[in-house]
Amino acid sequence: MKSNYFIGIALLLVVLLFGFTLGQLGVITIPNNNVEEENDITENQNISEEGLDEELDNLQKIMEQQAEKYPDTFFINKSTEEKVIALTFDDGPEHINTPELLDIFKEEDIKATFFVLGQNVKQFPEIAHRMVEEGHQVANHSWDHDNFKDLTNEEVLQEQILPTSKEIEKATGVYPTIIRPPFGAMNDETIEFLGYQGWKIVNWSVDSFDWHYAEDTHEEIIGQVERHYHPGGIILLHNGVMHKQTVEALPGIIELLREEGYRFKTIDELLF
Repeated sequence: MKSNYFIGIALLLVVLLFGFTLGQLGVITIPNNNVEEENDITENQNISEEGLDEELDNLQKIMEQQAEKYPDTFFINKSTEEKVIALTFDDGPEHINTPELLDIFKEEDIKATFFVLGQNVKQFPEIAHRMVEEGHQVANHSWDHDNFKDLTNEEVLQEQILPTSKEIEKATGVYPTIIRPPFGAMNDETIEFLGYQGWKIVNWSVDSFDWHYAEDTHEEIIGQVERHYHPGGIILLHNGVMHKQTVEALPGIIELLREEGYRFKTIDELLF
């Protein structure tokens, strides 16, 4: 009985050893689930990045078409050869990075335009007030960053735009009539609807990519601006609690543009 047991064990070891040898020689393939999972992850990331690039290209084309179609209402830059440019910041105010941005601007004697959220102005009215007090322009970026394309025209106006401009006026004494839609997305019908009532929509021509904060360092943000800046450009930046890299990038962006002879304008100064 014992001899049969040991014979069975020996045969099993021989089979395992034989199989291992064939695998090493490439005669059979031993599955590696970890490699497959890693390949799947990499492939999905590539697909995701390709999809994002395509989405951004489509958005840029749509914005260019809308700017051409509604030249008195919708703007992405100023057509000029003069070396002037606007720095614009979305999503604030907040209490961590916004004060640092304002400190840099004060030291550099530069004015910017802040497209603010109504709910954030309500939470930090003193910071919104400081923006205006120090000569910056404050504009409307919706109440809570809801996508305008998912809303009716009346919802956009009554729930997103009007409450925000009223909250800004309450905090700063200024009632803005310039809007930047969240994600830069707006239907033609909504542009016509708002334009008829005197609102101006201002997007951008230079995307700093600082919203892609999971991957972009402040050097990459500066590099993105360096590759795309142009006379009459409007640069998209962000000021939120997660945008520390934008604060780090700002001095480099200012230095880059000043060395190229650019002067900084608010949106009102650049466009109107």
